[in-house]
Amino acid sequence: YAFATTPESNIVITEFMYNNPGADDLEFIELYNAGDVPLQLQGYRFSTGITFTFPEYTLPVNGYVIIAIDSARFQQAFNIPAFQWTTGQQLNNTGELITLLDAANGVLDSVRYSATAAPWPTSANGGGPSVQLCNLAADNSNGANWAASTVGSGVFVSGIEILATPGAANNCAPPPPPNYPIYPIGLVTTVNSLGVTDSLNVRCQLQGTVYGINQRSTGLQFTIIDEENDGVAVFSATNTFGYEVEEGNEIIIQGRMTQFNGLTQILPDTVILVSQFRPLVPATIVTQLDESTESQLVKLEGVSLVNPDQWTNSGTGFNVDVTNGTATYQVRIVAASNVFGQPAPTGTFNLTGIGGQFDNTSPFTEGYQIFPRYQQDIQLISASREPEFPDFGLSVFPNPARETTRLTSKIPFSYLRITDNAGTIVRDYQFAPVLELNIPLQGLTSGVYHIHTGNNRHQQTVRLLLVP
Repeated sequence: YAFATTPESNIVITEFMYNNPGADDLEFIELYNAGDVPLQLQGYRFSTGITFTFPEYTLPVNGYVIIAIDSARFQQAFNIPAFQWTTGQQLNNTGELITLLDAANGVLDSVRYSATAAPWPTSANGGGPSVQLCNLAADNSNGANWAASTVGSGVFVSGIEILATPGAANNCAPPPPPNYPIYPIGLVTTVNSLGVTDSLNVRCQLQGTVYGINQRSTGLQFTIIDEENDGVAVFSATNTFGYEVEEGNEIIIQGRMTQFNGLTQILPDTVILVSQFRPLVPATIVTQLDESTESQLVKLEGVSLVNPDQWTNSGTGFNVDVTNGTATYQVRIVAASNVFGQPAPTGTFNLTGIGGQFDNTSPFTEGYQIFPRYQQDIQLISASREPEFPDFGLSVFPNPARETTRLTSKIPFSYLRITDNAGTIVRDYQFAPVLELNIPLQGLTSGVYHIHTGNNRHQQTVRLLLVP
């Protein structure tokens, strides 16, 4: 083919999406008329990259036209009409040549892109951005003249926003820093009648106390609850933002509100540690799991396993049903919890945990779960009558311990003092009354210690062995 030298040569490939997040159903190529006369595109065709021949169509001066992998899906998402290239074809996710010919087989424009070779932007390979030409007068065969789009489209796929400007001028300027208005958690966690989060995709700053453990081996998955006792899940697939999850931490999250299988969550851009050893609210005793228990610390009383064979201790976690004789509840045991790997509890027990949800079909009004955090969240009920608070019922777990242990009590305690075997005080804390507390042990040498705690009426001590 020879390059065309007529006014038609002013038609330029200015933007394309070759690998959008999720299924490749939003791929597109954008053309722009950079000339000073309208162009009749009938008979123009793509000969490489995709297959498509234009019907009768006039592209005005400074006008754009879109050719998409799925024109109906594209228009639904972006509210922009598009032609559809040959069904079943996809742009190559590693890179290829895109060639546009005129009706006489003259080459109007040709771009060979790459998903990995510099200077082509690698973030466009499934990360959300399209590839856009920064200067429409520049040589678009040179990857240095292209950049990943930074303009949000408001279209989200798999929780990732498409960054693109189909049918509009490109903008290669760096995006302004995001704005994170400060909201109480309860304001951004409401849902509509279909169970869809009202504040979906809203960027905000939330502050609360960490409850539970990090449920992911990579990234973050935990819950924060604020002073109004409203909670929200925090999720990041791979990034920890330098934060190590510790129950009782007060943290600030800056990020975007999303939803996964009915569960309202915030995807963080920033995690800021504010303070440690914040008191936890007592678990709320409930008789049903629903939207009100999502991301709350709740407690089911007098339950037992429906089928002990469900207690598989397998995979990344497992579900098991419990019942109080009237209702049945789904319990999720995650592999990161020390409940995982333990024998199935027998008899009747009280169960404390974080409320969750896993419902992958609309309306998102089912699939509510409870996630026990630790072994102590499963409290076996003795057949004999327990004495009425003869002491704190104080316990620590794990014991022996290494970097951290957890103190639990039947009645509130408001101070904690750790002494070594010689009686020397090595840690001393005062706080609002709590029933449980994570105790960091970093900086202490191995050996025998005593944990002293109590309130203005009771005092008690428990022995702790710290191992290397």
